[in-house]
Amino acid sequence: IYPSLALASAQPYFTLHTFTYSEPVTLQGIINSNSDSFTGGENALTHNWAEVGVTYNNFGVGILGRYDYDLQFSEDTAEFYYLIDNKKPLPQGREFNLSLDANNTQSEGVRFSYTHTFQRNSSFNIGLSYLRGIWLTDGSAQGRGVALSESDYDFQFDVDYYYSEDILFERNVESPDGEGYSIDFSVDWEITPKFGFNLRVIDLIGRMYWQNAPQTIAVASSDNKTYDSNGYLIYNPILSGYETTSEFTQELEPQIKALINYKLTKKFAALGQIYSFYATNFYQLGVGYTLSRTSALNMLYMFETNAIAIGYSMKYFEFSLASDALDFSNANTLVLSINVANTF
Repeated sequence: IYPSLALASAQPYFTLHTFTYSEPVTLQGIINSNSDSFTGGENALTHNWAEVGVTYNNFGVGILGRYDYDLQFSEDTAEFYYLIDNKKPLPQGREFNLSLDANNTQSEGVRFSYTHTFQRNSSFNIGLSYLRGIWLTDGSAQGRGVALSESDYDFQFDVDYYYSEDILFERNVESPDGEGYSIDFSVDWEITPKFGFNLRVIDLIGRMYWQNAPQTIAVASSDNKTYDSNGYLIYNPILSGYETTSEFTQELEPQIKALINYKLTKKFAALGQIYSFYATNFYQLGVGYTLSRTSALNMLYMFETNAIAIGYSMKYFEFSLASDALDFSNANTLVLSINVANTF
């Protein structure tokens, strides 16, 4: 969240936020297809925001890059994909309920903002971003899979999705062009000398308009089977349906971060925080410690992931890092936030 600063002169700034979570496998397992990291689950997401710009008085303009990905799936889908992707023995006779919902956008653009200070230590910021679409995946799939043996299976699923790359059926396509907008706002409010509230909403209203977006609406099945040298079925689905290109309006789902701060003593404060995304929510409780008039430390515990967050803030700099493992390669959750501003 942007530092609460009274803007009286030209002020460059840099902001980086990244929140990545994978319930079924560790982050390193996603990158390397690590067959030992599977724990099951129904959600995976990553939300990334990088912005550099300058403010003058109450107005700001920045160059923005974003990457947002939400996945929701059944536990059967996660397990079925894990087993076949890593060529693990399948539980013979087991039927898997397959369902997947994906929402992915990569974009870049320009963000214009305005900050209004309405009390000594309280401010409101609103931003409007013009975005150019770079990458798209949006749609769903539902069906079933049946393990016939440890290395053979049948599947059938219905799919309806738009994309820049056809990761399901490897159709050769041209990536679509997209443009759109997003409205965001943040509030930093000192309600009483002891009680403070901070809220940021990204994509309060947001749309991406894609031209000539590749689309597949079809039923996929395993009717045509081939096997590798070890007798394991090779994924090679047969499609019944159609593939086309069309205009597509993608809705950008709101992302919410809210923090409450209650001062217990002059030095210590109780903290409560929530992250809310399209795929799932995350809740944190913790404590803050005031080092000086302009600097503080904080630590929060995330209940859903057991991640510990540690943060430090001073007048023109904020940093926080959260993970559920000391070795980041074994983490399922990784959250990083950096805000830097300097006046000249």
